[in-house]
Amino acid sequence: MNHYTATTIAPNGSIRTATMHGERNTVIGVAYRDNPLIPYNPQRLLPLLPDLMHSPTMAGSLTREEWLHAAAGLMTGDLFKPAGYVVPRLHVSVSFPWRPRGSGNSTIGQCFDASVSADGLCHLFIHPQLNDTSRVCDVLAHEIVHAVVGVAAGHKRPFAECATAIGLTGHMTATVASDSFKAWVSRRVVGLLGPYPHPKFGKGLTDDAPEVPLPPGAPAPRPKGPTGSPKQTTRLLKATCPSCGYTVRVTKLWADRGLPRCSCPDHKRFELA
Repeated sequence: MNHYTATTIAPNGSIRTATMHGERNTVIGVAYRDNPLIPYNPQRLLPLLPDLMHSPTMAGSLTREEWLHAAAGLMTGDLFKPAGYVVPRLHVSVSFPWRPRGSGNSTIGQCFDASVSADGLCHLFIHPQLNDTSRVCDVLAHEIVHAVVGVAAGHKRPFAECATAIGLTGHMTATVASDSFKAWVSRRVVGLLGPYPHPKFGKGLTDDAPEVPLPPGAPAPRPKGPTGSPKQTTRLLKATCPSCGYTVRVTKLWADRGLPRCSCPDHKRFELA
């Protein structure tokens, strides 16, 4: 039987240590009896003490989702509860954001209200391109604020009051960590959980990677543009009005059947560029 030190993170955020017996990797996650957070992997949790336990010696062994749930638990006890806010039951994952067609691409975190989920939990998502521990924590805190005040509140006064109370600052639509919040992350989150266990990746990180030979018969890869994204290859043909310069794109099928006329005063027929 192995002996190791585990730590109880109580609902008020206080820390207690105890010598435990068993396998370390069965003790992962943070929860509170009066405000439970749903652990990422319940099978790996063991209620060895009245509160669920988390071993600080597990730093470096947590999955990113386990780490995010544990960080959310620390925020609940240290930041939200002292400020008078109750964090609802939630689940945190890493995912590219869902965006309606035509919206921007600057979203780095999202919160979905419990009303849109079959399991009755608020679901939070952190963008996978984030890997800086402090930044991940302030984005996570921002999304937890949405869960606390309700997604319908947007970034209005209830959101702003809660966000500033826990140490976020800046424009409410794009909050950042205050100095006190950063210090808290360094002391409490990194001190107990270690750095966010997620690698950096994205555009420009694989430019120097060695090329892998293509198997016989495989199609050639699409050429890449200056940003590292594949160049757009389209079958649409460019057609321009010779009078006003108005431009449209049509398929070859319809171009062969006859190009339309422009709506400008000259009403000339479009010409293929």
